[in-house]
Amino acid sequence: MTVPLHSDLAFRGEASVQGVDDLPTDADGATGRWPRQIKLDDEAETRLVTWLKDEITAFNIERGPLLEDWIRWQNQYWAEPASKEKNFPFKRAANIVIPLSAIAVEATHARIMNTLFSVEPFWSIRPRSKEWIEAAKPMETYLQAEVENSETLRVFEFCNEATIELVKLGTCVGKSGYERHTKKSLRSVGGEEQELFVTIKNGANVGRVPLGNFIMRFSELDPQTAPLVGEKHEFSWSQLKQMAQDGRMDEKAVERIKSHRIKKGHSTQYEEGVKLERAIDKLAKTEPTWTDIFEVFELWCSFDVDGWGAVHGGSYCSVVVG
Repeated sequence: MTVPLHSDLAFRGEASVQGVDDLPTDADGATGRWPRQIKLDDEAETRLVTWLKDEITAFNIERGPLLEDWIRWQNQYWAEPASKEKNFPFKRAANIVIPLSAIAVEATHARIMNTLFSVEPFWSIRPRSKEWIEAAKPMETYLQAEVENSETLRVFEFCNEATIELVKLGTCVGKSGYERHTKKSLRSVGGEEQELFVTIKNGANVGRVPLGNFIMRFSELDPQTAPLVGEKHEFSWSQLKQMAQDGRMDEKAVERIKSHRIKKGHSTQYEEGVKLERAIDKLAKTEPTWTDIFEVFELWCSFDVDGWGAVHGGSYCSVVVG
């Protein structure tokens, strides 16, 4: 059903238009848009950790067969020979695999990308309130400039990666969010060196979530209503320290996870030797090297933090597996 514009309550100014609250400002005056950090008491933190462990364990169990299926499809796409040398029907026979899947995937992917980017504007803005009528066209022009600028949102890069996974595996996942990057430098003032923090990026971003890293229970159909949605990352120690500097993670919390790094040569957190080394590192307060890897789950969940029976939606947490 189409509602005439003059009958729209928002257009007539009779309905409130949801706006954006004032953005929080940190001590040095730089604007930050990270989710607000909350402090949980011990009982609430224990309940949250137990629930997250159960959910992630169940998710890993139920997606096992699907991962195997995805691996088979990827093998078909790359068309690697089963063995380096083929000796049937005779020794050193031709060992060529024709990549039929790759040929079909690349052709379909090219058509989709051409459809997306051959028509301008990439985003079409249609005002839903009279406050946006004059601003709609300038906003559309601005967003088109952002699409064409490879240094900001990187929309082409996102679409290219997402659509090829869509064609390969039948599903793709994208995300929109916020990123802030700061760098520390030194400057000389009156003959003395002073630290200077420079923000090199502070704004919105879009990106692809690899299907192998996407977290959502199979019983859920909509990420917006699912009680738990997230993405698995692997960050180095230097990346985690940078996130603390940027305000994405709490600096004290990052320091507490030193002993949870993934040891080189081990692929599972349950290996007994890894547990022993982690225990020793924790006792010795060993500082990780900049290249040590941490497995991090970025989770957005709805959880009863206060224990009152009221679920807090849109809560964000980062979990380091140890």
